This record gives sequence, C-alpha cells and structure tokens, in this order.
Amino acid sequence: MYKLIDYTRRLNGVIVATSDGRWDLARVLVGMSILILGMLYGMILATGVSLVYALVPLIAAVGLWMVFAAPEYAALALCGLRWGFVFDAFDRSLKIQSPAVPLAILLLIIMLSLRFGPQKRKLVSDPIAWLIVFYLIYVCMGIWYADFTGPVQGRIGDFIKDVLICLVIMNFLVSPVLFERTIWLIVGVAALLATLTIYQEVTQTYDNSYWDLARVKIAFIVDGQADRPRAGGPLGDPNFYGQIPVLAFPFALWLIFNGKTWLGKLGGGYALLVLLGAIGLTYSRGTFLAFAVALIIYFFYFRFNPRYLLFMLPLAVVAYLAAPSDLKDRLSTLTELVPSNQTTTVSDTSFLGRSVEVAIALNMFLDNPILGVGADNYRPHYISYIREYGSAVEDKERNAHNFYLEIAAEHGVIGLSMVLSMIVLAFQYAHQARQSFLAAGNRRWADLSACFQISFIGYLITAIFLHGDYPRLFWIALALAVGLRQAGQQCLAEVKNTYEPR
Repeated sequence: MYKLIDYTRRLNGVIVATSDGRWDLARVLVGMSILILGMLYGMILATGVSLVYALVPLIAAVGLWMVFAAPEYAALALCGLRWGFVFDAFDRSLKIQSPAVPLAILLLIIMLSLRFGPQKRKLVSDPIAWLIVFYLIYVCMGIWYADFTGPVQGRIGDFIKDVLICLVIMNFLVSPVLFERTIWLIVGVAALLATLTIYQEVTQTYDNSYWDLARVKIAFIVDGQADRPRAGGPLGDPNFYGQIPVLAFPFALWLIFNGKTWLGKLGGGYALLVLLGAIGLTYSRGTFLAFAVALIIYFFYFRFNPRYLLFMLPLAVVAYLAAPSDLKDRLSTLTELVPSNQTTTVSDTSFLGRSVEVAIALNMFLDNPILGVGADNYRPHYISYIREYGSAVEDKERNAHNFYLEIAAEHGVIGLSMVLSMIVLAFQYAHQARQSFLAAGNRRWADLSACFQISFIGYLITAIFLHGDYPRLFWIALALAVGLRQAGQQCLAEVKNTYEPR
C-alpha cells in the first residue's frame, strides 16, 4: 500500500517537472477522464445503455486512483458529502450504494500504511477520539442489559460508521488549508440544498425531490390551519434538515467578511441568502430559535458597529413583511413559551406532545440513573411509561425530542458525562485554535475558529428540541474540532520555524 502511494507521488513529481509546473497528476487524470467519458458517451448513444450506470465503474476507477494520489482531499470530500447527506440521497434516488464506508475503510488503510511505513506518520491520539471510542464500547454494552436488544444492534451499526469516518477526518484534515477547504465544501453543499429547496417552493414542484436532495413533508403548521409542505432536504424531516443551514450560516458570514476575492465574498453572500430562505421554509421553530441565538452571539462576539443596525433592521422588517402568513403564524406560537403574569395553558398540540416526551425521558433517567435503558430503547419504553403515568397524548412509540435527555434516559450518567465532556473539549479546542492563529498573526483563520464555535452552539441549541436520529452532524463537528486544533498548532509551528534563528 505504501509503495503504491510512493509511486503515485513520484509520478506526480515527474509530471510536474517535465511540464514546468503546468500539469500535475490530478490534471492529467481529469483530462484523460474527459477523453474517455466522451468516447464512452458516444458508445452509450449507439447502444442505448443507461448513462448513469455505465459511468459508475469509470468514475469509481478514477476516484480510486485519486484517493491514492491525494488521500487528504478524499477525506475532505468524504467529510463534506457525508455531512450533507448527499451520499444517502443518491443511494435512494439513483440506487447507487453509498461509497462513504468503503472510502473511509480505504482511507483508514492508507492512514495505517503511512503510520507503519518509512515516514512513520503519527496517528492522532486525542481525548475526543478516545472518548468517542469508549462511548461506542459503552453503547455496545447495551446488548447485555437493554430490554430491547434489536434497536441497540441497529444503533451500533450506524455508530461504527460514524466513528470510522471521524477517525479518518481527524487524521487527514490537519492543516489550515485543508480545514478551510472543508468549510468551503460544507457551505457549498448546504447552499446547493437550500437552492433546491427555494426553487422547489417557488415552482411548487413538491412532487419532484430533485434526486432526493429536496424532499418535503406535509406537516403541522398551527392548530386550526391546514398542514402544508415543509422543506425536508435530503432527510425528509423539516426539523432535522434545519440543522444543516443553522450549522452552515456562520461560515457563510465568514466568507463574506474574510473571503480573499470578491467572488468568494459574493459566494458567501449568496449562500447566506439561500440558507436563510431554507431556514424559513422548514417552518421549524427550534431551527429559527437556534438561528436567532447564534446570530446574536455572532454579532456580540465580533463586536459589530451598532451603525450596521441601520441597514439590518429595515432588511429584517422587509423580510418579515414578505414572509408567508403561515410562517408568521407558525412563529407567533413561540409566545406560548414566554412566561407571563397570567396563568396560561399551552394550546399548541406540538408543544404539548413534546412536553410529555421530555417529562417521560426525565422519569426514565431517574428510574435508570447509572446505565440508562440502552441505546434506542426510549421509544419501546415510552409506551409503558405513558400508560403508567397517564396523559392526553396517544400511547404509541414516540421520540424524546431532546438530545440530552434522550442520552440521559438511554445511557445514564455515564453516557451523558462522556457526551458533555466531548462538547466541552470541542469548545476548548476551538478556543485553543483561535489563540494559536492569533499568535501566528492570522486573524482570518482565528475568525474561522470563532465561527466554528458559533456554528456548534447553533447545533447544540437545535438539539434541545430534537432527538438523536441523525447524530452524524454532531460526530463530524467533534472530528472537525480536533482537526481545527491541529491546524492551529501547525500554523503556529510554521511561523515559529520561519522566524527561529538558525
């Protein structure tokens, strides 16, 4: 494996040297791919074979070679596309098996070959990495003590994939340049999904999911009003889809203020606009609250001049007036959560159901405080709890609708302590990275570290209202925190070596 990587890099060096830097291996492969694709396309037109399925082997072959030529960029692509659920959407729409896990395994093999080859490249040994592995082991223990082992086994399979991908990301995205390009890809994927969401709403083409990247769900708006299509993105669920634009919008703001070119700044501006549109079209109150809090933190963190409000307030007023009436009706129900001097009852059925689910999660935790009931066992236990305590809510399987209480109920104090420790470490790493970039004199990447913190805060706020059905965003954020700290250390070390007397 190591020899193959070494030969690939030698070949790249020969191509660069013979072309005076005008060509490299990647460009040669792209040119060859275009030529071969053109020839293949002509053959397909003559035979009538489906273009998509005919191109898969060729794309896979070229992609495989690119993985060996530049494994860091393969890890970058894996991170961004896995983060945006793009692989999953194409798996459903095109019936093409997701390459995420095979790619992660291949990158893991390359990572180990670099470790035990002549270069002796060290593997990342980080507290977050160890905590993730220990948490996986702890989740697996649920097979022995959980009442319902089937859900535990299903969760273990998904978690192993997430752990594998996290370890790959931590070991390859270790430089500031790679981290920044990963953020570019994340913003690009989120903007693409948001663009499809807005186009779908404008054209009213709800029956077209656009390769399963823009699914909708006919869902509740407010009591007394008919349900309507709500944007669900590649997940098909408006509330979980809302986490994607909330995570991405601080990075779009970073591109606006820190882009190196006007094209980059304009790209960030476009991404921000469509992300805001996607947040609105989810009709998710939790998403809106998370966005509002993260935006306020952003402005306080960077100490924006109050004069900017002269431009922002009119824009906010125009946006509110232009918003659909059903969106304003949906957001107006948030006033039911505001304490008042008068005794009020919560009339919104969605709020009522979630309050019951949260209460049962708390009771489940108090009944099983150490180990919990086992991974993914909240749902089957919910029925017995709702029948015991009694409620107006129907007695069928429901989710906890709170990520933290779900972990407490399913994994007890031990599991909750692990997760909270990882969250604290992630913020600490981002702070350390920011300090390293500032010490190196790179304010641009220091601001990116701050935006990562704000993005993660946005996710953690949405997790107050959502359970853990799609935890990959959380695990990838932790892996990026490890990569960000390493990038800060590398940047500072390079500056010190540059100015160190010889």
